[in-house]
Amino acid sequence: MAMKTKQDYFDFQRSPGGEMQYRQMWEQLSFADGLRVLDFGSGTGKTANHLAAKNAVTAVEPSADMLAQRYCDNEYRQIHGGINDLPSEQFDLVICHNVLEFVDDRERYLEELAKRVKPGGRLSIVKHNLPGRVMRQAVLYEDPAGALALLRGEGASNPFGAIWVYDTGELIGWATQQGFALERHCGIRAFYNMRDDNKGWGDPAQAEAAYELERAAEEMEPYRSAAFYHHVVVRKP
Repeated sequence: MAMKTKQDYFDFQRSPGGEMQYRQMWEQLSFADGLRVLDFGSGTGKTANHLAAKNAVTAVEPSADMLAQRYCDNEYRQIHGGINDLPSEQFDLVICHNVLEFVDDRERYLEELAKRVKPGGRLSIVKHNLPGRVMRQAVLYEDPAGALALLRGEGASNPFGAIWVYDTGELIGWATQQGFALERHCGIRAFYNMRDDNKGWGDPAQAEAAYELERAAEEMEPYRSAAFYHHVVVRKP
């Protein structure tokens, strides 16, 4: 499903592909239990709401449109604001998922988020991965011209603005320079990246097998390099 409107995004979150994506990402955060969590760029609060079942969560989101669609089955603190509105305290886990592709001063955002990670705490970043985006554009959407533009670094866009995909190695290098230790580097959507998000699996056993395949390959090459998203978790000393 190509996202052309914000409603497409809201629909994606509830689609079979969206549910599988979030399930995989949440499993990669399964260590989050009894923690103080900051979710920056929380969007509709789908992850904040999920983590709030077992953690004390503060979410920060600048878009009123996102907040109007907010998930809030579990109680968490929601701040309507941006990078200048981050709380001053430190957290056990700071999350920034699919946000940094949309900002010009990425390093400043990273520096501000790093300040909110307490010693021994973790920073979790989910980001677009260029090879996965190129392959999806070329194969699923049958758009070789668009895929070539991505490959050439010409960027892309969605309802939330221009997307500038940065290299995962750049992110890990920055974290290392700041003294963080790499804990995990996972792929998300290596295989079902190539299928329509709205199409489920008629057989529940097949759906579960597809999910287990994703989990088994998320840290294996070359599958991780082909995933649509990369998830990097680093720990502060």
